[in-house]
Amino acid sequence: MNIKKIIPILEWLPNYNTSLFKGDLLAGITVGIILIPQGIAYALIAGLPPIYGLYCALMPRVMYAIFGSSRQVAIGPVAMDSLIVATGVSTLALAGSESYISIAILLALMVGAIQFLMGVFSLGFIVNFLSKPRYNWFYIRGSVNYWVQSISEFIWSRFCTK
Repeated sequence: MNIKKIIPILEWLPNYNTSLFKGDLLAGITVGIILIPQGIAYALIAGLPPIYGLYCALMPRVMYAIFGSSRQVAIGPVAMDSLIVATGVSTLALAGSESYISIAILLALMVGAIQFLMGVFSLGFIVNFLSKPRYNWFYIRGSVNYWVQSISEFIWSRFCTK
């Protein structure tokens, strides 16, 4: 197996056009500025301390720069992932506790390892077997779950804590 197929940065970095650096630097700074509040918010949705959101916002981009094959792709945490982590891990531990954080980190490592192995073995075609209605329903259900939870927390904090 060709190592450049597994680690694409070894192929494109030696041929990088330095005249593009200024634009790439500006794009990187722009993305970095957006990532700070976004990462913190997604960590809070997942029930984790804000610093973990910054890690989760930065590390996928660094890893994709090394192992990714597309020049234009959105990488990083999303609200749906945060909701899934909060829902799944909260059944095993109290949100914000050390065990909650440890389980969330273990979950992230396991998912990352699975995705990495799927990339190494070119198993991306498996996504084509997911039906579009089921995929869309998953996102709709997650959005409704998020809004119901947010509204109930607002009502509880506003009217029931006096």
